[in-house]
Amino acid sequence: MAEPTKTKSSAVMSQAEINIIEEKLSLPNGALLVEIAGGLSNRFDKVLDEIDKARSKRIYTERIKNVDERVKAVKDIKKEIAEANQKRQVLIAGWYEKVLAYIVKTYGEAIKDPNGITHSYGERIEVMKNKHLKKYW
Repeated sequence: MAEPTKTKSSAVMSQAEINIIEEKLSLPNGALLVEIAGGLSNRFDKVLDEIDKARSKRIYTERIKNVDERVKAVKDIKKEIAEANQKRQVLIAGWYEKVLAYIVKTYGEAIKDPNGITHSYGERIEVMKNKHLKKYW
């Protein structure tokens, strides 16, 4: 399988993407960077549709009478789902980089302690003990 290109990290963010990021950062319990990236991927990428279509095909394999053909069809569908999941992980990684770049650009560089643990981004984004990012007004 050819690896998808990471075009998300170099693209300019739209206002809809920025609104989603700001909404997640403003939640009372904060949000993980990967949660924000996953939400953006679910919203703007079409990989979940591919996975749903492949899972729908799986239901129809029960109609195949020949066992060998059914086993081959199920293998093909499982391979298709696995490839879509790998593609999804690559896309989420691209969104992760894009979200982190937005946070650093908007709020400032990461502030770390001597042990290398990030405590905040600028003065308005705090990294809580559970690694969630929370925006303070």
